[in-house]
Amino acid sequence: MNEKIKNKFTLLLMMIVVSSGLTMSAQDVVKGVVLSDSDESAVMGASVRVDGTSFGTITDLDGNFSLKIPNDKNVLVVSYLGYKEQKVSLNKNQNFYTIRMREDVELLDEVVVVGYGTMRKKELTGAVARVESESLTKISTSDLGTALQGQIAGVSVQSSSGAPGSAANIQIRGINSISGSNTPLFIVDGIPQSGDPGLSSSEIESIDVLKDAASAAIYGTRGAGGVILITTKEGKTDQMRVTLDGYYGVQKITSGLELMNAQQYIYQRLLTNRYVNYKDDSNFWTPLDNSPINFTNDSNLMKVIQNDNAAIQNYSLTVSGGRKDLTYNIVANYFDQDGVIINSSFNRYNVRANTSFKKQKWTINTSLGFKVEERESPGWGLLTESYKYDPTQSPIDPNTSISTAGGSVTDQQNLKILR
Repeated sequence: MNEKIKNKFTLLLMMIVVSSGLTMSAQDVVKGVVLSDSDESAVMGASVRVDGTSFGTITDLDGNFSLKIPNDKNVLVVSYLGYKEQKVSLNKNQNFYTIRMREDVELLDEVVVVGYGTMRKKELTGAVARVESESLTKISTSDLGTALQGQIAGVSVQSSSGAPGSAANIQIRGINSISGSNTPLFIVDGIPQSGDPGLSSSEIESIDVLKDAASAAIYGTRGAGGVILITTKEGKTDQMRVTLDGYYGVQKITSGLELMNAQQYIYQRLLTNRYVNYKDDSNFWTPLDNSPINFTNDSNLMKVIQNDNAAIQNYSLTVSGGRKDLTYNIVANYFDQDGVIINSSFNRYNVRANTSFKKQKWTINTSLGFKVEERESPGWGLLTESYKYDPTQSPIDPNTSISTAGGSVTDQQNLKILR
């Protein structure tokens, strides 16, 4: 009897040991590292969970993770903002996994860089707006502000002058200072600029506009008028590509100020003498009394100073490419615009070279920009003087040389601003 009890006790003990062993082996520990497929950099904070369960963890600073896996599960799900979700099948004979995640371009479009961090677009409620390069290249202008006109709600863009190359006035948060500047702060590839950087549209990849105080707070008082973040184009891992594009157009004057001809001008002076100065016609005097030869004149300087169908042209050459650890993008741009007023023009040369070298945890980025501008402006008050020019005076040809022989004063000398 005692022998039977002893055997039963032994059998029960063996069952407990086996059951305990099964319980111990019900969860295996799996380790691994999560890397970015593009540059082999560690993905910190990626979510790693067992498919179909609540078991999960996140990667550390070096992208490493360690997770207990139930014995009946063999699939890991790895996800991170900006990357495609990836499922990894587990192998019983493997305890360490290297998981490479691929970027999701569609998800990246939902992320906005704000200062030193990132935020989802839906969390900003319109405080940040983005304009892509495709929208900028559709407008033939040398000014960045003019290219942004009508592109972003809440951003006011007003032309400061019709002269070629003139910068527009940009107001993002309205007028916040009486004596100080209300212009926004320009940031090009993370580097603050003093005023408009004067970039060509072919250099720009995207523009992010920070409109509220919270998103621009990282820049302090410099961002009081809003912040414009400009990202220039970078090379992509691919074979070398050479792109040449450009356009040529003319600027047609479709409206203007109608001026009186000589007959209308004399009649207007006669009526002014009668009904404003209350004088009879015997007291009516004009310069024609001294120079009757000018009676046949009918001058209109607007036809002389205007340059109708003025040319505007832009050409850009881009060379880009690279391999896994080195990419480059070189842009050369030439812009030229003739003004619709004589003696006014603007031309600019832009060159920008961006390179990026990545090796393991090291990343070296270089950006070199070069810009040369040439501007020609007409004489001060040229339009005003042209409006005031008496149509009975002698016609003026701006290409005719002025002579002072004999000490005589000509109409051309009186209008020196034409030179």
